[in-house]
Amino acid sequence: MATEKLKTEAINLLTTLGEGVKFVPLSQYHESAVASGRILKARKRFVELLDECKMEYSPIVGPAPAKDGEDLVTPSGSYMYHLSSCYALFQYLTVSSQAARVVFQDVLSFLDKVPTNSNPNEISVLSSQKELDSELVTVAEIQLLSFHTGVSPVPLTDLRSGLQKALSKYPSNAALLEVFLQTERKCHVIGRLRRYFHHLIENTQSPVPIFFAILSELRRQESIKEATNDRSMTSTTPEGNFVLAETGISHQIRSLFERAVRSRYTRHCILFWRMYIQFEVSAPSRCMKAATLSNPLKTQSSGMNHRQDRVLKCT
Repeated sequence: MATEKLKTEAINLLTTLGEGVKFVPLSQYHESAVASGRILKARKRFVELLDECKMEYSPIVGPAPAKDGEDLVTPSGSYMYHLSSCYALFQYLTVSSQAARVVFQDVLSFLDKVPTNSNPNEISVLSSQKELDSELVTVAEIQLLSFHTGVSPVPLTDLRSGLQKALSKYPSNAALLEVFLQTERKCHVIGRLRRYFHHLIENTQSPVPIFFAILSELRRQESIKEATNDRSMTSTTPEGNFVLAETGISHQIRSLFERAVRSRYTRHCILFWRMYIQFEVSAPSRCMKAATLSNPLKTQSSGMNHRQDRVLKCT
């Protein structure tokens, strides 16, 4: 009952946005649902606004700014992205998830056709913005599809295929990787997750995939620990003395940390070292803690000494 009420209020809000009028709570209409006439009017207006936005979304060529146009890009997305997201959500609540995906796919198809400037002495103001908008629209579509699969009894086929296509284009997007972890966690097929991150880490130039590979293993270890701890609470094992023994998953996590130490994209990241130290501190074996943490520190120290020797020789 509460869910239906929230859905009706959301439809009323989006309908008001489409109509372009002042927001009025549904209670003042003395109705329990939004009138179909208002919904049709709002849908027509959304289409008109989106068409107008497409006409205005054209490359504007000008002199290149100091940082290759980065200061001209809106990080939160352009009006096109926000309008299409609202319209897609409106379609999702009033029609179906497929109708919402049609909106997203239409916008992505339009953005792919927007020309970019190839002159190195000039810059298309919208070339970088269009790439950002494409990524944001893709993320919005995947997140909405993920939500739909969570609240409706539908197969994960569409979500998986959409995720595969999105990650092939944006492999370092944190929002997409989070949806990927949540989706694969439902299937309990850890081998597929490990194989994906193994190939991704080999070719990545970003620390994000490495962090999510470690995060997926840490979450799996935590779920195993909770399940084992629950069983131990019902047995004769004393409460509070439960310690998860060294297992294959612990070695897998440690292996990922060691690979990250060798990567120049993560070895100087403070967050990575905090995660690494926290993992080793929580390990049951004290000897393993000391031996494991000393290896990367020795590697870093030897690398620093080598660089210092080179500097001294040059001077």
